[in-house]
Amino acid sequence: KVEEAVAIRWHMGGFDDAVRGGSFAVSDAYNTYPLAVKLHIADLTATEIFDFLRYLKAPRNIIEKAPSAGLFEGQTDEKEMGVTYKDIDEYIMTGKTNPESQAIIERYHKNSEHKRRMPSVFGE
Repeated sequence: KVEEAVAIRWHMGGFDDAVRGGSFAVSDAYNTYPLAVKLHIADLTATEIFDFLRYLKAPRNIIEKAPSAGLFEGQTDEKEMGVTYKDIDEYIMTGKTNPESQAIIERYHKNSEHKRRMPSVFGE
């Protein structure tokens, strides 16, 4: 499918400059190639996604709703993690944030290392 090919090219960085911010706006790209834009969003920080939602003029209640897994009433990701998305984004973009948040982020990263490795295969 053309849309899938475009999505792969966009995600891998080989997308046409005209579509990637030149004369072709992201909103137009979404209308034409929604899968491409959805894959590209996976590479954005939470701050960038909220900025993008404001650009799209999304309803305020969506932009201001605290991210949550929705497991129980009042739960939010930030309360559960003990760190804000602002601090996580700052760490992702600069490698630094306030010492308390940085310690939490680095602990989570270390404890999830197994998720970034291929599983062992019997006999190898």
